[in-house]
Amino acid sequence: MRFFFLYTPCPDAGPAGIAEPRYAAAVLAAARKLGLKAERLAGPDVFRQLSELRGALVYDRTGPCPGGRRGDARRLRTALAAAGAFVIGRPLPDKWGQYVRLNRHPALRPHLPAQRRLDVPEDVFALGVPEVVVKPRAGAFGAGVVALRLVPPYRARGRDGRLRPVVRTFSDRAALFAFLAPALGRAIVQERLSLTDAGGEPFDLRLLVQWETAGGGERIRVDDYVRLGRPGNVASNLKLGGAALPPDAAARRLGRPELLSLRPALTRLARAVADVFSGDPGRIELGLDVGLDREGRLWLLEVNGKPGRAGLLQAYGPARYEKAAEALLRTALARFARSAGRPPEDGEARPTPPDEPIG
Repeated sequence: MRFFFLYTPCPDAGPAGIAEPRYAAAVLAAARKLGLKAERLAGPDVFRQLSELRGALVYDRTGPCPGGRRGDARRLRTALAAAGAFVIGRPLPDKWGQYVRLNRHPALRPHLPAQRRLDVPEDVFALGVPEVVVKPRAGAFGAGVVALRLVPPYRARGRDGRLRPVVRTFSDRAALFAFLAPALGRAIVQERLSLTDAGGEPFDLRLLVQWETAGGGERIRVDDYVRLGRPGNVASNLKLGGAALPPDAAARRLGRPELLSLRPALTRLARAVADVFSGDPGRIELGLDVGLDREGRLWLLEVNGKPGRAGLLQAYGPARYEKAAEALLRTALARFARSAGRPPEDGEARPTPPDEPIG
């Protein structure tokens, strides 16, 4: 059986332009271990190799490149479906679409920061808070994320779409609104929360969620680690120089012992989010960015349908990283067998979130 690791070729990335070459290598090695004929495939090459994709298992890891380059995801998905490939990996709705779906879940609603679409410049003031974060509705790596101070003198700090630093001060609303004009209709406004340590170092929790076969069904596997950002950065993304640590090491460094007791609440949060998106075809993994404020409250900042894996490697080392890649492929093979009408090794039962509050 053929297996393809599908990626977007990115300038200045690793071998063949793969944004996470170490993860691609781990997945391909696991696929060969499981007896698959495995190779990598760049997104643009799909249209030249459609005949080779019929009946193949395709792991879609395409997405935006650091610095803003994007592929034509919809056209690519249409081509894969027409070719008869079995595809795992699927993008989520944009950030506003995510918020709308997540906000319908009663257990998640208390953990969502106040937010709205940025359709007109005045929307940044509509939340009635002194600071907000403007985020592109579609984006990754912290590109285009800017924090705004809405008390004169107005200030903007963050990264532009090419990850270059942005630091601006505006004398009046007219100047601020001119700065916001390119983002109108393409961004959301989110309440800015206090998510730093005592020294101003930003941090958040990344939950890596994937569906795994287990005992006649599927279960949710959750790996969690803490991302530490650089002082002065708005986001904690590793692409912006952040670091990933397991919770115990992060608790010591940040002086936040409560990080050691969050695992049950984080697992409930992950299961509730997984329940929201589990019905999407091809969904097999999620990445959750979770904030912890100084009062100990958890905030679901955003969800990623094709999460980066570099933090898992940095926090826990290669053994856990490679085990997660192999487990994901075993789940994909079980689903493939079921779709082909053969008895799968495991079923597809999905866990449901608990009714109790998350934390």
